[in-house]
Amino acid sequence: ASLLQELRSGFIPSHSRIEDFHASLPNYQFQLEQINLELKFQSVPFYHLQAAQNQLQRFIDLPNGLFSPVRKLPVEILHLIFDHSFEQSIASNLGPISCKVPALQLSQVCFQWRLAAQSHAPS
Repeated sequence: ASLLQELRSGFIPSHSRIEDFHASLPNYQFQLEQINLELKFQSVPFYHLQAAQNQLQRFIDLPNGLFSPVRKLPVEILHLIFDHSFEQSIASNLGPISCKVPALQLSQVCFQWRLAAQSHAPS
């Protein structure tokens, strides 16, 4: 499965997979820095370098989300968090359509949190 598919599922990677990623991360970051330097010194950036830069950056960023400890939170805990944020929204009179509503902001944390928020009605 691709990293994006794993991020959107309830998949929790093994400890060894997390360690392997963290061990290889400096190499990918070094490659990205080299590409950034090449692009910086080009008068007209090469599109293939920009494509490689974007691909490496995504390869570095996606696993960080997959390996995030917050993914291990049970849905019931997320629902408690959403309930509390909804109560805060009401207490501060932000209104249900404001972009500053904490519950709305929490639903934008990641795909998993958005699904949990959509499946939960405030109590």
